[in-house]
Amino acid sequence: MRTFLIILLGTLSLLLPRSGWSHDLYFRHYTNKQGLSHNTVYCALQDKKGFMWFGTDDGLNRFDGHQFRIYRYNSYEPESLPNDRIISLFEDSTGRIWVCTYSHTCYYDYQTDAFHPLTFSDSNNAPEYFQQIREDKKGNLWLMSYNRIARYALSGESSPHFYPEGEQISMIDITMNEESEPILAGRSDLFFYKPEADKFARIPILTEKEKENPINLTKLCLVPDWGILVGTDRAGLKFYDRHSRKTETVIPDIQVRDIKQCSENTYWIASESGVYILNMADRSITHLQKSLTNEYTISDNAAYSITKDREGGIWVTTFFGGINYLPKEYVPFKYFIGGKTHPGMPGNAVREICPDRYGNLWLGTEDNGINRYNPTTGEITNFSRTNPVHPLSATNIHGPVVGRDIQHRNRPSGHPFRENHQTIYPEQYRQPASGRLHTLLLQTLRRRNPDRDLRRACSLPQKRRMFHPLENRD
Repeated sequence: MRTFLIILLGTLSLLLPRSGWSHDLYFRHYTNKQGLSHNTVYCALQDKKGFMWFGTDDGLNRFDGHQFRIYRYNSYEPESLPNDRIISLFEDSTGRIWVCTYSHTCYYDYQTDAFHPLTFSDSNNAPEYFQQIREDKKGNLWLMSYNRIARYALSGESSPHFYPEGEQISMIDITMNEESEPILAGRSDLFFYKPEADKFARIPILTEKEKENPINLTKLCLVPDWGILVGTDRAGLKFYDRHSRKTETVIPDIQVRDIKQCSENTYWIASESGVYILNMADRSITHLQKSLTNEYTISDNAAYSITKDREGGIWVTTFFGGINYLPKEYVPFKYFIGGKTHPGMPGNAVREICPDRYGNLWLGTEDNGINRYNPTTGEITNFSRTNPVHPLSATNIHGPVVGRDIQHRNRPSGHPFRENHQTIYPEQYRQPASGRLHTLLLQTLRRRNPDRDLRRACSLPQKRRMFHPLENRD
């Protein structure tokens, strides 16, 4: 017997009442139990080949959909990672995967399956350290650390150009606008790049009171043709409108770790208090949090990054709970997990599903009787041995069938049993449809009348079991 079974109602889900996102999203989880090197995952990336990369507190992981390949620092291998703690990941237009670690920045080369440090010729080829990397449409890399911002040609033919603003801004994050020009986040202000002057212009975001607290910016995300979503460490999520040049608070009092656009108007926000789904069109917000009774929610409220893959799946990395993956749903499914998503539906192993003419679904379990589910109202009624209101003498249900009184056919050979003084053969019988539910137990036949409880029973012959009875509508 399977210890845990989930009922997936695919085509029937169109009949089910729709609930909020928090009940309709079902995440898969990947942790060290599935081969992940560490459950603290800071960042994620899907490369052009389709592989998913995850930067953790103990190594870099490449995931092919089935298993993880782990890259770590090795002092005996000069082409290994420079450090096992990964800050951020970026893939450039040539296919190089840039890895920012806590010690140095390097890139991964698929052809050699090796890591090469980022070095500048005018810095004696010493390994460089940056926290974030982006690329513009001219083939320049923009490299950012706390006190440095550099523009570096991807070809490597020229020396990097360092901007003096880097020593003054104390930079936190970088993103690119529609024209592929960088926008920087300092501790309290935004800095927009002005290509005609080759300088950055400052735009204040935090109020003077917020600066005194102090509150810092944490993350940026472009809202195309409109503005910038700005995350903070204590003042929540803000939105800067580039047309009105005004800033408003969208979600207050949360610590934002990451912001990603996942559809035209939908943005996912990773925070220390779970994941928020923001619709910029109507400003509606859905809050996803870990649940102790539903293992299909996110695994940890401390969410660190959001990544959308090319198939439309969404990956959420966390500090304690590893990776959460939400695949794109091509057909809507709703999960029914006995005692968890639906506390009124006891039973861990559902064997049979049978509809009646009243629109109910009868869910026969192997360990807790039978449940009547009304898709219109969402009401679930359990009939079981442990339910004094709706008692049932057996717990293991096999083969619910809807029909009228069970009648006999011409007497074939076999072991008969009797119902209402008629001889019935388990191998052959017919049941015209009427709405009454006949439930075949392992050793018991019960007939369900909609107006009465499940109370009448007839014993089957010993060592005879009935599975999957059929209804003949002749």
